[in-house]
Amino acid sequence: MTGKTLIPYYLMKQHILLILSAFLLSACSLVNEPYQDCPEDKAQEAITLYFEMNASGASTRADNQGHLEEESEFRQLEDGINYKDLGMFVFARMASKPGEAEKLVLKITDITSSENQKIQISGTPGAYTVSFEILRSELNKILFGEDSEEEIAPNGKDNVIFRLLIVANATPAPKDGIDPWAAIDGTTFDAVIAQLNEWDYNMDYLYDGSYEGGDVEGLYSKGKKSIPMFGTNYFSVSQNTLFNSRPEYRIFLGQIDLLRALAKVRVVDNIQNKNNDGFPKISKVEFIGSQNGARPLPNDASKYINGNQVHTPNIFKPGNPLSPEDAFTYRLGEMPVDLTSILPADRTGAVLVGFVPEQTIGNTGTGSGIPGFKITIEYFENETMDFVVPMYGYNGKKFEFGDNILRNHIYTLSVERAEAEITLEAIEAPYNSVELEPEFGELYDPE
Repeated sequence: MTGKTLIPYYLMKQHILLILSAFLLSACSLVNEPYQDCPEDKAQEAITLYFEMNASGASTRADNQGHLEEESEFRQLEDGINYKDLGMFVFARMASKPGEAEKLVLKITDITSSENQKIQISGTPGAYTVSFEILRSELNKILFGEDSEEEIAPNGKDNVIFRLLIVANATPAPKDGIDPWAAIDGTTFDAVIAQLNEWDYNMDYLYDGSYEGGDVEGLYSKGKKSIPMFGTNYFSVSQNTLFNSRPEYRIFLGQIDLLRALAKVRVVDNIQNKNNDGFPKISKVEFIGSQNGARPLPNDASKYINGNQVHTPNIFKPGNPLSPEDAFTYRLGEMPVDLTSILPADRTGAVLVGFVPEQTIGNTGTGSGIPGFKITIEYFENETMDFVVPMYGYNGKKFEFGDNILRNHIYTLSVERAEAEITLEAIEAPYNSVELEPEFGELYDPE
């Protein structure tokens, strides 16, 4: 593999996709000992599959709508994985039976456990291999039936389809004292998806409304610290390859991309008529929306195709009223200058950023509506004026943000002038790929 992990995340409608293998490498390097050759009897019984992982420099590509991808800014939040909050499911079926249920082969939700021998890690920082085992006898039962004498054969013509499912940073609070992962007991892909569809993610897990500072890191320093993510992908493997699998002859599956469950909103201070003291400037921005929670899984998750962007939201409470009186408010935090991807030529002041759930962009037709931004302009020291800017448009200008805020997208407004009315520009900027480092993420430390 190239070792380059791409994070598409598109302004207004941009992709943010993450490669699973790059996430697993940092945790597993601290979780399990390097892979040991199995005894001969175990080698005959186990099928070993793997992700090969390298982490090095970044590159650039375009999404399926021609938008170049822009790198993430707040990497712990946007790219991070909590390895104690990561579920991995493996399902299988025969390729000749596309209508047949994809049956559960392996469920791992304790990747940080030193007792978990289903996953093994080898390599050095920057180049890791994540291997996991499936018992041959168990796979035969799943594919051919409990009482069937048929088994994976070296001359078998029918490929085996494996489907991986990943959910990260997303577990809700336990109900009735039951661990959320333990409650996911479905034995097919559709059954597990149906159970995960019931999960919800409260913004209080991530956003700290009591924080009084102005930086984005402080606003998102609570609890989970990383955005919930979802991914699934198919991999086709021949029976001959499976038959010959050994710990020393592992099967490379490929990659899976992760979709963030939240959107990113930004307001850029690009006011051109500043004086020598930097006034007027944006001193505060609040996002006013109809949702205080999100669904970790996207709309129609069972049909999601790896690497694709979503076009329909999966709104936590679609019946919430689109009125300011019933709204939820989230303050945007200032992104450090050395982290923001907004170029110096495109800003004269602060870049303020927040992360919000999917929701409808409402227009009451009366000049109000949510979601929107309450933007505070400071003209001179302690002399301010507030402007409320609905996301559907402002001052007769319609913004091309669509009908919904969608997960895995970035929505940005640039304030160009601040007089009796502010002049804004909706920006659709590229997002470059991001370099994932082996030590990046929330790690498990056995010490």
